[in-house]
Amino acid sequence: MSHRAVLYTVAVHREREPDKPRLLGNIDGNGASLLGMLEGCLPKLDYLDGSRVLRYLRSKTDGNELMVRFRHGEDGVEANITDGKGRDKYHQQVDDWSNIECGCLWNLPPNQTTGWLALHVYDNRGTKTMLGQHLKEYFRKGFPGLALQLDPFVMESALREAADKNLLKGVKLVRRVRPSDGALAQVNPWVEDGTVGKEEVTFSASLAGKWQHLRSTLLRRALDGDVEARDAILQYKGQTYDEVKFTVAQGDTTRTYNLERPGVGHPVSMELNLASGQPEDDDLYAELRRALSTVTG
Repeated sequence: MSHRAVLYTVAVHREREPDKPRLLGNIDGNGASLLGMLEGCLPKLDYLDGSRVLRYLRSKTDGNELMVRFRHGEDGVEANITDGKGRDKYHQQVDDWSNIECGCLWNLPPNQTTGWLALHVYDNRGTKTMLGQHLKEYFRKGFPGLALQLDPFVMESALREAADKNLLKGVKLVRRVRPSDGALAQVNPWVEDGTVGKEEVTFSASLAGKWQHLRSTLLRRALDGDVEARDAILQYKGQTYDEVKFTVAQGDTTRTYNLERPGVGHPVSMELNLASGQPEDDDLYAELRRALSTVTG
């Protein structure tokens, strides 16, 4: 299961006046801080959206930072749960809930008008819609006339720089296979009925044992807003993939960025260096800080 970060800018303004953001340490003119508002608001999070639910678990504050963990649940899938050797352990019913933990990190300097939010996306489960709706409703009641604005910070600058400098090291196409993909099941002998699988296609280049740069023309076109180029990236041998991962060279290290299908809600995100499974709080927050450092310095 993958872990990634999606970044947002955070601002507060009067309704219909988005060009006049308030100081985050005094959003109402009477000394109320956004950090304090969130400390009171987020523990009340218990948001149900059809077959998905987002619930508050725990949080802690450190200076201008607020770190929060959530439980994300989904139902509506009937499946056989097996162990690592393929032996049946449990039959998941349609009304059973599959729960995972995810989190976020807020960075809200009180003397500035723009803050940051790093959202943890675990196993492709986004939380922005449910979290945003809860905050919108709470904000409307607690601060009439004010609006909380969360805008995606499309992390294209680093990816664009890598494309412009031809620093692409690898490209991986990923397609998730759901139990309902009947047509695909007929041609894929590896994914059992009732299970969720994943197909991956990887591209890289080497010469004399050393990695070579990949061509980046198509990526540059996609980052310039060319929808056909974005669609072309996600197509391979007649199949449409869900996302593409770009591994790029940045100084002495490499980072992986994800480009997803339009409409997913987070078109560009950053891979987190976390082991598969449920991360500990400190490990998750350290990685979210690392993601934020790419834009906050």
